Amino acid sequence: MIVSERMKKWLALKKQKQLHGVDVQKEWEWDQQTAGEMLAKLRRDVVDEVAKVSQLGSLVRGQQLKQLTADTKRVACVLSVTPGSEEQLKQVEEVMLENVPAFDLATTLGAAEMQSLVERDGTLTEASFLAVEKSVDTVGLQLALVRLEGYLIDQTP
Repeated sequence: MIVSERMKKWLALKKQKQLHGVDVQKEWEWDQQTAGEMLAKLRRDVVDEVAKVSQLGSLVRGQQLKQLTADTKRVACVLSVTPGSEEQLKQVEEVMLENVPAFDLATTLGAAEMQSLVERDGTLTEASFLAVEKSVDTVGLQLALVRLEGYLIDQTP
């Protein structure tokens, strides 16, 4: 867990200990709902960013996807929209170069957030895969996906 130095100093003062003697992992009291709230926020961030990038026209599907995958320098990442398409995602990763990340949106977001995303943009389910074009507008989506994926990896025992 990452706690700022300022919070660590506050905890040391509260516990009446030296700063170097404070073990945040053992002494910090967390609300039981914090993990769930963080996961929900990270998922909402991804939904918001996907909707934004879709409105900007930086999500590529269908025939355009085949053209874009030929030039992987223009692809920021690939998104799997169809649930249970993990094998397909691996196939896409094999076709694309190793330096193009692939994310399984259906699994990562969960059913409720995926439904929310489809309600915001119904065209997302027309294809099982979406490619995100490299641009300044898609950096927020890429960061949100990496944050969520990292959080989920840290939460698995």
